[in-house]
Amino acid sequence: MARRRSTSSVGWVLQLAFLLAVPLAVQPVQPSSRTVRGVVLGSVFPNVGTAHSFTAVTLYGSGLNRNLPTLGCRFGEHVNALQSTAPGAREDSVNCLSPSLGPGFVIVGFAHTTGNTYAPGKDDISQEQGYNVFEFNQPWRVTSVFPEETYTSGGQLLVIQGQHVRTGLRCHFLGGAPSGVPLHFVSSALAVCETEAGSPRSNGVLMLQHESHAAPDGQQVTVRHRVMPEITYTGRSTATFGDTITVSSSAVDEAAVLIHVLSLQSRTGCQFGGVWVAASAQSSPGDLGCTIPASKIGYVQVVVSDLH
Repeated sequence: MARRRSTSSVGWVLQLAFLLAVPLAVQPVQPSSRTVRGVVLGSVFPNVGTAHSFTAVTLYGSGLNRNLPTLGCRFGEHVNALQSTAPGAREDSVNCLSPSLGPGFVIVGFAHTTGNTYAPGKDDISQEQGYNVFEFNQPWRVTSVFPEETYTSGGQLLVIQGQHVRTGLRCHFLGGAPSGVPLHFVSSALAVCETEAGSPRSNGVLMLQHESHAAPDGQQVTVRHRVMPEITYTGRSTATFGDTITVSSSAVDEAAVLIHVLSLQSRTGCQFGGVWVAASAQSSPGDLGCTIPASKIGYVQVVVSDLH
C-alpha cells in the first residue's frame, strides 16, 4: 500500500508541474513591430527651450524607421508623438514638440508611444551616444532698457536689464537683420547690444530671442526713436564769455515729424574745445542755445553732441 501511495503522489506532483509550466509557456510575446535594433540618437536641436512652454525640437539619429507607427520622442518620462515631416526633410531626423515642463534638464531619446506611462527599458527604442539632454530655462523678461530713446541711424549701445536673461540670447529690432545682433553681458544683471538702423517711425520694437526659438510670450519692448538732426549755425562768429549762441536743427527726412532735440532723455550740448556745456531750449522747437564758458581767448571749435 505504501508503494501505491508513493506512485500516486509522484503522479500528482508531475501533473501539478505540468499545469504550472503551461501558463509560463503561453505568455504573450511583444509584437514584432516593437522590436527595434541599432537605433542610435546622435544629437538634438535645439537642446534648450523655455520652461512651461512647447519648443519644436529635431532629433537626429541612425537606424531610424520613420514609418514605425509607435515611434516617438522621449523627454524624461514623457513620450510625444512625431510631428508631420516637411517635404525634403533629412531621413535621419524626426520632429517633435517638447512637453511643457518646469526648469531643469531631461534625457532625450527615441521611445514607443503607448498611451500609458513611460516604462524605462521596455518602451525605449534608441541607444544614446552618451546622454543627449534638453534644458528647460526660466522664461526671460526685459524689465528696462537705457536709453529709452535711440537714433534711427543705429550704432548706439542699449543697456538691458531683465529677469533670467542668459547667454545665447540675441537682440532683435523690428525691421533689422533677421538674425539679430549679439547680446553681451557686462555684469550679472546688465547686458548690452548695439542698436540697428531703423525706419524713421517714432517708435521701435526690441525683442530678446533665443538663437533657436522665440520668446515664450512674445514680449516686445518699445524703444522710442529720434531722427538724427542736421545742426547748422548762422549766428555770430565772435562772442564773449557768458553769451548764449543759438544753433538750429532740422530733420534729415523732411517728411518725418521733427523731433525736438531736447526730448525726454536727451543730453544734448555744445563742446567748446574741451569744455562741454548743456544746451537749453529756445523759443523755436528746432533751436537750442549754449552759453559760452569762460576759457581762453581766441578761436575755438564748437561741436554739438548728444552724450547718449
